[in-house]
Parts: sequence; C-alpha cells; structure tokens
Amino acid sequence: MYLFVFLWVPSLQEFAVSPGLPLGYIFSSFMISMMLGSLLYTVIVSSSQKQSQKPGADSSLTLHAKLSSIVCAISALALATTVASYNEHMRFWAFCVFEACVGMYYPVQGTLRGTLISNEHRATVSSPFRLSLFTKVDPPTSSSPPYSVCH
Repeated sequence: MYLFVFLWVPSLQEFAVSPGLPLGYIFSSFMISMMLGSLLYTVIVSSSQKQSQKPGADSSLTLHAKLSSIVCAISALALATTVASYNEHMRFWAFCVFEACVGMYYPVQGTLRGTLISNEHRATVSSPFRLSLFTKVDPPTSSSPPYSVCH
C-alpha cells in the first residue's frame, strides 16, 4: 500500500494515450474506491451478524479471518493485473480494485487485532511490524530515479 502511493502515477503514465492524465480525478476515484471497500465491509459484517443467530453460522473471528484471506488474494490479483496489463484503463480499474481492498483491509485487520491481542500487549506486539515496514518502504522511496521522490 505504501509503495503504491509513490508508484501509481508513473505506472499509469507509462502507457497513457494522452500526454496529461487527470491526476486529481484519478486520485479521487481511488479514494472513492477505498470508501466503497469500507462500505462493503460494513454490509458484509452487518449481514453476517443477522445470520449469526442461525445454527452453523460462522463466528465473527472466522468471518474476519476469511475476509482477510479474500481481501489479500484479490488485492494481489489486482496488482498482478497492473503489472501484466499494457492498457492504461485496465491498470486504472485494477488500481481501483486494489484501493477497494485496502478499504476493507484496515477494518478487517483492526477487528482481528482487537480480538486476538489484548490491549495491554497490542503496542508491544505491533512495534516490530512498524519497524520492518519502515525498513522496507523507506529505501525504495529515497532511491535513485526513475522511482525517487526527492530529486
């Protein structure tokens, strides 16, 4: 997700038909996609809660574990589509699908983290992940062109 923030513009410009892309509209579309993903999460969870009274229904933890797997798989397919496609429109829509997955990812992971890790240990458990994220995101964003942000 974090590298996507820096690389979506060059990726769309690589095969753009017109010289100037409407970057503001594109970014707005990504934010709407993220919002729709979050809304889809809310709809899925609320409909699951209505069905949870029925015997044999999945628990909330099971539902969120399944959603987590599905969201990660779909987002991986969306990013693979952007790599394999030479069409700017296909890349745009694949990025929109990826952003919708991101919109679902954060509430799903937040619920799983809140359910599985107690409040007393949450910061301690999460800190190593933040450090490893920083070490993976920082070098590509400060490297040499064509993907450098600081020229």
